[in-house]
Amino acid sequence: MDNPSNDMFHKLIRRNRGSKNKDAICIMENGEHHYSATDQTNSFSRYFEDLAVPKDNGYDSEFLDLCNIRHNIFDELCKQSSNEPQFSFQNICDAIQQLHSGKATDELGLAAEHFKNSPTTVTHFLTNYFNNIFNNHHIPDIFKSGIVTPVLKKGKNPMLMDNYRGIAVTPVISKLFECTILPRLTVNFNQSPLQFGFTNGLSMLMASLIITEARAEVKLVTMEPLFLITVDSQKAFDVVDHIILLDALYDHTQNHPLWSIVKNLYSGLVSRVKWKGTISDSFNIHQGVRQGGILSPFLYKVYVNNLLEDLKSHNLGLKIGTNYVGCPTCADDIAFLSSSPQELQCMLSVATHHARQSRVTINPTKTKAVILNKPKNINRSDLNWTLGNTPVYPSEGTTHLGLIRAELKENNLNGAIKVRLLTGTYLLESHRSKFSGGRESALCKCCGTSDEDITHFLLLCPALHQQRKETFSKLKSYVISVIGLGYWSKEFKGHLDLIRLIIDSSFLLPKLRNRTELDKIQRLATDMCYRLHSQRVWKLQGK
Repeated sequence: MDNPSNDMFHKLIRRNRGSKNKDAICIMENGEHHYSATDQTNSFSRYFEDLAVPKDNGYDSEFLDLCNIRHNIFDELCKQSSNEPQFSFQNICDAIQQLHSGKATDELGLAAEHFKNSPTTVTHFLTNYFNNIFNNHHIPDIFKSGIVTPVLKKGKNPMLMDNYRGIAVTPVISKLFECTILPRLTVNFNQSPLQFGFTNGLSMLMASLIITEARAEVKLVTMEPLFLITVDSQKAFDVVDHIILLDALYDHTQNHPLWSIVKNLYSGLVSRVKWKGTISDSFNIHQGVRQGGILSPFLYKVYVNNLLEDLKSHNLGLKIGTNYVGCPTCADDIAFLSSSPQELQCMLSVATHHARQSRVTINPTKTKAVILNKPKNINRSDLNWTLGNTPVYPSEGTTHLGLIRAELKENNLNGAIKVRLLTGTYLLESHRSKFSGGRESALCKCCGTSDEDITHFLLLCPALHQQRKETFSKLKSYVISVIGLGYWSKEFKGHLDLIRLIIDSSFLLPKLRNRTELDKIQRLATDMCYRLHSQRVWKLQGK
């Protein structure tokens, strides 16, 4: 390296550091054990190829036939429509800036840095290139190619292929094209307000907050029972039916040229599997949205949006005051909240109906029901629901978005503290002063040295120094271990940067190797918030 630096050094280390998946010495396929990298790669290739083929598991065939008819009508309408307005030079520049640096090169040997470091050279070419694609409605084959890397799910047996998630790496130019069309696709999308996944300005912690606030509401205000059911869909992203997806997309976008582009983009998809340095032959993709694709989160939200809107339009589920909160959702993690067992059964029936139409299988063994508030007149043994033909009985607890929801004593108080800090509902002395019109002092009652705002509470209050030192040092050490000291020094220069890390560290995900690293960062940050809160309460009670 001509100009060595800590930042570049750690980037290179992270790019070349082996994955934990390589610890899988043996992969099982149909009872056979495969030990060589080539055999394992071929096994994964067959597994993901089979997963990409639609299966008929008792789904609603009439609904699919109707979508096929509508699909043909939409196709004809698109052929008769005028072209979409041309992409501008600025559109392409904006898309280039959205590409994440520090990622591995694609199958063409290109990385985001090639485009970011030569904007003048490539932007004019790409503007003309993308406009030609729109005018001709022809998607280059390279845009439809992808390399899938199996990533082991947390805590799962590495020998079983079903425990791996296929993360697709598509060519950078394909990502750039998707970044360019995504803003236009989302313009007319009326997303459910209870969908918190993959949405700018929203955090999955907000979905957790709804459940926490619902429990507080029934315990302290309405004194009603409260039931929670978490629904688990099998391979949700991998089994999205393309025809049904395009049908829903047309209803939400009403944009003929863009609809046609997405249709062509998802026609003729191919993938290869990369495992332990070995790459398989290519195979066709007939269903699913690619995990890791730019458009995939938006397209999946379109796919499930009708379920959330149906539940709301029929008033199925809990309300806090006049606000409907019956189905807080983060991508494919859906939770149902209700004070009525009968209403909760209706919600399950609606979900089953939508699953049959959408050709999604709900896993009955992983669908959990929990009583979050049980009045004395309700007998636990009398409660049960049905998911299709499978009974669902109340369980002691379930995990939703990383928090344990339990019947007796939840251990998610620490999570609730961080959520309240995130949403601005954690009451500090600066809030009291503001709400009182200045009649009350904003001075911190723990230390008496400065006004107590979120910066003071999390980072500066000397009365909380010991708890902060113990918890923040663990958080900082782990973050540096996964992103590198250079990136830490570059990105975390001030108090606001550190507060962002503590309150909502999801912005780090593009810099991490997997979701497990983000989960650990969030757990450490959550523990820090709770420890500071506990010490603050102890100090205030002692005064």
